[in-house]
Amino acid sequence: MITPITGSDIKKKELRPHAFHLNLPRHHFYSCEDEEVLPYITKFAEEKARNILRLALSIELKESLYIGNSDSEVDDDDEDDFDDAALPSKYNLTSITKKCTRLQSQLNTLESLKHSGITQRELCQIILHILHLVSATVTFSYDEHTKHRTKATLHYENIGYLWECTHVSQNGSSFDHEQNAGKDGFKKASSLKELESELQRTFALPSPARESLLSVLVSIMSKKSSLRAVSNAALSPHDKDVNRFLLILHWQPLLRMLLRTSPYLHEHSWASPPKDSNSRQNTVQKRTVHLLRHARHYFIQDGDVANGRKDVTAIEICDMVEDDLRTQKHTHAFYRGLIMLYLLMPTRCSSEFYLERMPFWYDCWTGLDRSPEIDFLWLVLFCRARKFLPFNKYDWGPIRRRLLTHSQYWLQIPIGGASMDSSFPRASNPRTRSCPSRLKAFIGSSSSYEDGIDFVAKVAKLLSLTIGINSPGIINSRTISEGTADVLRMLYFVTPYFNPSNIGTWTFTLGA
Repeated sequence: MITPITGSDIKKKELRPHAFHLNLPRHHFYSCEDEEVLPYITKFAEEKARNILRLALSIELKESLYIGNSDSEVDDDDEDDFDDAALPSKYNLTSITKKCTRLQSQLNTLESLKHSGITQRELCQIILHILHLVSATVTFSYDEHTKHRTKATLHYENIGYLWECTHVSQNGSSFDHEQNAGKDGFKKASSLKELESELQRTFALPSPARESLLSVLVSIMSKKSSLRAVSNAALSPHDKDVNRFLLILHWQPLLRMLLRTSPYLHEHSWASPPKDSNSRQNTVQKRTVHLLRHARHYFIQDGDVANGRKDVTAIEICDMVEDDLRTQKHTHAFYRGLIMLYLLMPTRCSSEFYLERMPFWYDCWTGLDRSPEIDFLWLVLFCRARKFLPFNKYDWGPIRRRLLTHSQYWLQIPIGGASMDSSFPRASNPRTRSCPSRLKAFIGSSSSYEDGIDFVAKVAKLLSLTIGINSPGIINSRTISEGTADVLRMLYFVTPYFNPSNIGTWTFTLGA
């Protein structure tokens, strides 16, 4: 078991000023007889980082907070910008909410000081601690006569742990699993009824507190450079003695947290009437979606962690949604399955995994009518696969040709409709299908303009990958390859529509 970091464990460490600090004028430095010369800003940032670490680990939930406490509910109309002065001495849910908001503001201030001051292991401890808080739920027992709360029970999820390799030698490895589990441990529901009952639990933290802590998690986990060495994309050297550790997160508790946040993701689920404003609900949902997208980099994929099994999480998630993708086309379940793959499936998988899944994904993609939302999700999955698929083992030709065929619609080329020449046959505009707007929020984009930019970026990545290559087993006897010939054919087709002398209205995409 991991021993949580406390205030007494937070010791001073050797300070390494940022290059920006070292270039400051000399009057920004201080010197003492027993200490080295350091910039004032570095010492200030270090002290601020220590205080932030203490503040983050001091946030705790107690069952007594929910019984006989008038402050057990935090009004949604309360001000979110709390004073950074001394917090109230009374420890209740209101003071916890103020601590969470203060932590968010202080962390944002630390980022502007060019000095983190928080080590990689401390960041992992903060992530695990906050994830336990935002995923915790509470249930109540009521008196039969007075209908008052008599008991509150907190339920913690086993959100993850730190996996540490303490020594690697020529004879073998010695591993230490540092479990940082919740009180309930990690267990699956024994029946569908029990699972539905668990999903109906309310979150233990008030909505303003969860909103602030989710912002803190997204801010920390979105910086890949600081945590890349503890993610499933980290390199593992085996040729010398090393001490390395990984941050391991379980995807099932995070999925349950998403389903509690947005129950309508399942078409047959229901939820109690919301107590928060629409803006707060949308903010919490958006930050939860961003959290899952960043958390997938810490799911179990390494064979060393999973006792030799590779792609453990990716296989479990794909098996979970395979039936929906295979048999529930043109339904809510199909789009939900795609969202699960988009949010939860790790990018780093073996080439064997992608070689096995790509034919099935392509069949699912081509078996539907044109839909920009669904096309974007498939393009994201194909872009992830291109990083690990050898180009000489998988034939990208069908995907390339389908992309070039759909480019006529994506570029909004004005084909179809009425013509000034009455002898020319009238062609109808190509039809498309769309998904409900409330489900589009799970993609995580904030505007239609960003959607378009991301869509074009995915198409460009796949086309640039396939230019200059032939199908496997084909010897290039021509002057240009199959991929280059297909792209040139598409360019010859669209060139007349980009002539400025054309008559007719210009679309934004075509005119740009």
